[in-house]
Amino acid sequence: MEDLYKVVIVDDESLITKGLSEKIAWESLGCRIAGIGNHGVEGLRLLKEHCPDILITDIIMPGKTGLELAAYISKNRIRTKIILLTAYEEFEYAREAISYGVSDYIVKPIDKEEIIKAVKNIVQRLNFQHKLIFEQEQKDKIVLKMKPILTQAVLFDNTIYGISRDELREVYSDIYDPSFASGAVAVMRLSALSYETSHSSLENLAKFSIFSFSAAFLERSGSKAIIKQTDDLFVVIFALKRKEQLESAKEILHSLVRYIYQEKSIVCHASISSVYHDISLMHLCYQEARQLLKRSYFSEGPSVFLETQIHAAASKPKVKLNELFEKISEGDIEKAEIIFNNIAYKLEAGKNTDASVEVFKEAADGLNKVLKDYGDFITKSVSHEQFNLNGNFMRHKNLIFEKIRDICIYIKAKQRITDNVILQIERNYADSSFNLNSVAEMLRLNPSYLSRLFKKDKGVNFSNYLTDYRIEQAKKLLLTTDFKNSRIAERTGFSDEHYFCKVFKQKCLLTPKQYKQSKIYTKKSQ
Repeated sequence: MEDLYKVVIVDDESLITKGLSEKIAWESLGCRIAGIGNHGVEGLRLLKEHCPDILITDIIMPGKTGLELAAYISKNRIRTKIILLTAYEEFEYAREAISYGVSDYIVKPIDKEEIIKAVKNIVQRLNFQHKLIFEQEQKDKIVLKMKPILTQAVLFDNTIYGISRDELREVYSDIYDPSFASGAVAVMRLSALSYETSHSSLENLAKFSIFSFSAAFLERSGSKAIIKQTDDLFVVIFALKRKEQLESAKEILHSLVRYIYQEKSIVCHASISSVYHDISLMHLCYQEARQLLKRSYFSEGPSVFLETQIHAAASKPKVKLNELFEKISEGDIEKAEIIFNNIAYKLEAGKNTDASVEVFKEAADGLNKVLKDYGDFITKSVSHEQFNLNGNFMRHKNLIFEKIRDICIYIKAKQRITDNVILQIERNYADSSFNLNSVAEMLRLNPSYLSRLFKKDKGVNFSNYLTDYRIEQAKKLLLTTDFKNSRIAERTGFSDEHYFCKVFKQKCLLTPKQYKQSKIYTKKSQ
């Protein structure tokens, strides 16, 4: 009985709950009924009490709806599979149900065979999941016998993430490798300029190639070293019996990055920590190596960075971005480029990686604000994640530079667009069907985008501008012709005489007749 999957049925129609529980041979499906409820609150209690494998529930019920039960299961990451029943065959319910991971959605009146089919599908998936769990348990038993691999795993976990001294003693004691009781930690990464990072498959291929190449190189070098590839770095642990061997490890790293460049035409940067004599200090050495690697931010060729090298304290350049953003908002690409190049020059001269990255992030935030004002369809926004350890000063500089150009070019172009809109108004205002959509179609632009663009550039929305222009043309006709209001309305794009007179009075505070008389009187009195 315990091997059967537990099923809970919840529906406010007792005929349905009784029919489903009694008229289906549940054991033949590998299931058993664990509980039946007639409203949502009871259904929630049954969920908490039995934690069923399958929940069959109506959507619309007193207390809590079936969707609320599904939401509870989803929020609490319960593995219960859900079949929803409802007489409301509407897309919104189905869409919300899908968001909660509902397995099936069945519309009343309920077909018994449809329920059986849905349960069979779920049972099949559950059986497959249990099979995977069993296979994983068998694999775990095999892994426990693979001490050499586990040794490396623990060493790298300790190096990258840090393990407390007590945990390390407990975990590492059974798989201890005395060779690494003392050593040094090195990190290595590919330069962002070595491959096209927009193609992740090419990046992954390059990383795998460098990992295999480096592992073989370290083995040939005769050093006792292990290497691991992480998301952004290659981590190398050198086993060193004596402090003097650190120089040899440094030479190996120098040779490796040069050899990679010669053989693969890929630029790599590396750094190596000082020597540790206690494996509990490996994580500190890893952090030291990562900090050293930041110096590669301003390097374009293969390089290795050492703690023993003497560097002047990096200065924190003082730059102001307000003037840059001002010129960008004006679309002045030439002055914006000059200002940005001056900023970049100061950053590069300062050799302060963290400060430079912060300035680039601040510049990105300012550009994103402009993008938000004009619409992110201009060019993609710049995220802070693009300024990470895999980056390079030149790449980050070019990234910001390209966005500056894109935005400036757009701002200049949008001025030409709004001028074209006004030209179309002047040509087509007499057509009563002429509107924003007409212009958008002529210019092959999105109407919403065109509306925002026009309002931002002219300070008035399109429809008001068009109406004001039509009224101005109507004024001219009133003063220069004897046309009746109906004809003037027709000649200026108003749908009928009544609407024309109504709009005219709203705009001019006079009727067309009063306006004409006032102008004639004024002219005579002069």
